[in-house]
Amino acid sequence: MKYNGSAAPSTISTGATKTLTLTPVCGSTQSNVSATVAVGASNYNTNAAVISVTQPTLSITGNNPLCSGSYVYSIANLPNCGVTVSNWNATPTGIVQVTDNGNNTATVTKLINGQVTLTAAVTSTNPCNTGTVNLSFPLSIGSFQVTGYYRIASDYHNYGIFNPLYSNNSPIWLPANKIFGVDVYVTTCGIQSPAWLRSSSSYPFSWGSTGSYLTFSGTSGTTAYSQRNGIFDFTANTGCGVTTTTFTWPIVVQGGSFSFIASPNPATDNLKISIIDKSPDIKALSENETVTMTLYDLNSTIAIKVWKFKNNQSKFNLNISNIKKGRYILTVQKNKYQQSEQIIVK
Repeated sequence: MKYNGSAAPSTISTGATKTLTLTPVCGSTQSNVSATVAVGASNYNTNAAVISVTQPTLSITGNNPLCSGSYVYSIANLPNCGVTVSNWNATPTGIVQVTDNGNNTATVTKLINGQVTLTAAVTSTNPCNTGTVNLSFPLSIGSFQVTGYYRIASDYHNYGIFNPLYSNNSPIWLPANKIFGVDVYVTTCGIQSPAWLRSSSSYPFSWGSTGSYLTFSGTSGTTAYSQRNGIFDFTANTGCGVTTTTFTWPIVVQGGSFSFIASPNPATDNLKISIIDKSPDIKALSENETVTMTLYDLNSTIAIKVWKFKNNQSKFNLNISNIKKGRYILTVQKNKYQQSEQIIVK
C-alpha cells in the first residue's frame, strides 16, 4: 500500500482528520487494514477491514460498425500492470486487416464489407490474478448484411416453413392460375428507417409493407413454364449510410405434360422416381432423349446433385445417402418439359 505517495508504514496516526486514504501498489499482494480509536490515553475496540480482490470485467471496445478506413480497438477495464494483450485476430479472414500495435491495442483496417469476430487474449501475471481470458467482439465491416426469412402461402406450400432470405430466391412453382402469398421478414439488428418498394421491373403483384415486413400476393400465369418475377427493393440505414438491397422471387407455372411421384418422402438413402401421366408430346420423345434430375437447395438456386438417364424407362432410383438432412426441390426435365416437387431428406 501507498500512503501520500510513499510506502505506507505499519502504523499511521490520522490525528483530527479521522480519515485514511491508501493506494494499492500494482503487482503487490495487499494487506488487511485495522483501525483503533484512541481518545486521549485510552484505546477502544480495534476494527479490521479485509482487503478483497475484485476482478475487472474485460471487453474489447471500439467503433461498431467500422464503416471505412481504420480504427484502433482496445480493452476496456484493463488493469494498469501485470497484464499482456496478445493474439489480436479477426475471423473470417480477408474482410479486415488487424495490426497489433504492441501497446495493448490493435488497428483494424477495412478491406471489404462483411461480418467478423475480433478476438484478443488477456494474460494476467500478478498476485491478484493469474490466467488468460479470451475476448471476442462481433464487428460489422461496412453496411450490415440484410438477413431474414420468408414464408409462402398457397394450396401447394406448407405455410409454416421459414425460408432464409436471399437476394435471388428459389422459384415458387405453382400450377396455372393459382393464388399465392409471400410474407417477408428482415431480422437484421441495428438497421434504421427500413422501407420496402416494389421495383419497376417487377410483375405488378399486390403488395404492402410495415417497416421491415413485406407481403405480396397474386396469381401464377396461364402458360406452362411462364415466369412472373416479384422484385422488391429494401432500403435502410444499416450503420454506414443508406443502402438498398434488391430481392427477387420467380413465380413459375408448372408444365402439364407429365408428372412424377417421389417416394418415400421423406427419404433417407434412396429416392424412387416414377414418371406418370405422360402427354402425347412426351411419349413421342426419343428413347435416347436425356432425362435430367436436379436436386436444389430449397432456399437458393444452388444445385446439390444432378442425375442423367436415358429416356427408355419410367422408374428411376436416386442415391441420396450423402445428402445432408433438410428440404430440397427436385426438378425432373425431359427436353423442354419440366416438373418440380419438394423433397425432404431425413
